[in-house]
Amino acid sequence: GTRMIILANRAGIVKEVGDVPTEYDDTGACGDDNCASKSSSLKSTVSVDQLPQNAEFFNLLVTVTGTSNGKVLESKTWTLPFDSAKHTYTSPEDWPFTDREF
Repeated sequence: GTRMIILANRAGIVKEVGDVPTEYDDTGACGDDNCASKSSSLKSTVSVDQLPQNAEFFNLLVTVTGTSNGKVLESKTWTLPFDSAKHTYTSPEDWPFTDREF
């Protein structure tokens, strides 16, 4: 898998504010002939949304394509908002990269 690390200047100190998966592939990792029915191969593109009103950070738009657990994933764009209280970007509940081991 690959991830995009997002850094920002917070009060004069550069800190990590995001860890966004951009690719994941476990095809061939299951060790049997039925791998295609269990495997996932996800790719994404990341872009920046418009700055929300009174916000410090832009929302991220992440378009994910590929297969998830052997099923074709329809191309979909998720919005990852910046959570000012947690100082990081958050992923939605139906995020396809949830629980993927890197």
